[in-house]
Amino acid sequence: MKAITRRNGIKIGTLAAAAALRPGLFRTANASQSKIVCLLTGCSSGFGRLTALELARRGHVVWASMRNLSTQNKSASDELLDIARRENLQLQTIELDVRNHAQQDLVFDEIVRKSSRLDVLINNAGIIVCTPADCVTQKILDMQFQTNFYGPARLSSRALEVMSAQGQGHIITISSTVGRLNFPGISLYCASKHALESHLEVMSLEARESGVQFSLIQPGPYETRINPNAVDILEHFTIPELKNERPMLYQKREQDLRDLGKRFAGIPPFDPQEVATEIANRVEGTAPRPEVGLRLPVGHGHEFPVLRELNRVHDWAQNQLQ
Repeated sequence: MKAITRRNGIKIGTLAAAAALRPGLFRTANASQSKIVCLLTGCSSGFGRLTALELARRGHVVWASMRNLSTQNKSASDELLDIARRENLQLQTIELDVRNHAQQDLVFDEIVRKSSRLDVLINNAGIIVCTPADCVTQKILDMQFQTNFYGPARLSSRALEVMSAQGQGHIITISSTVGRLNFPGISLYCASKHALESHLEVMSLEARESGVQFSLIQPGPYETRINPNAVDILEHFTIPELKNERPMLYQKREQDLRDLGKRFAGIPPFDPQEVATEIANRVEGTAPRPEVGLRLPVGHGHEFPVLRELNRVHDWAQNQLQ
């Protein structure tokens, strides 16, 4: 008899749970009538925090994950839990650094054990490492890609394993306008989002018979912590790393690095709740938008007509390969 490993155990558990569910959880006319079990990453602020609250207020079960739960993000966790208690929401926080494989496994185990299933994964956690394209070291590359690509890619693979056993689920990934477009000063951020979009699109093609849906949300700039955090990373990580590892290049490019910090210090005034609402609509399958494919652009900038056209042409080209 084959030994029951941890992954086999998850699969057996999710199959049993799925058998007890009403068929077609995501195929009802009004999906909000069913409680959807959601795992979100990067919920200490921004899109993650707002989306966690939006989904919980719509009556769904929310696991809001963040790193450093007992230290750096303790106050953020406490605030979410206080709101959940006051409003009687089914929201709980859980520690997850998307770069930590062991924590990923523990989180999936706990959610399946306590909630019996996982219906939606929302890959939201992300950072911007801003630097000129030639100012790169291995540590700088790793910092950008471990958070923005390696972590979400592995989480999506694990979620697909659980959801395929259930026969249904939805993997939603927060990309960016730079998942399609490119801007000076953030080549690594652009590259990480391009890679993430490609990987998740291929995963969606490979999983067409699994019953699992995929979505890529492409927000423009919004008033969240990601820009101030980008400045912090530049000042406290990128610049010291370059000064130490590539001092000659740093001296040549120091002013360019300082100028990048000034550029990213400004925060656009757009309300990030717009993105949270669009994500929640995608979760419930009720978005009153013409975009019904894999990608959903959200924002106000002049780049959005170009982005929508790029998506349209890409979809046409991709369909020619089917």
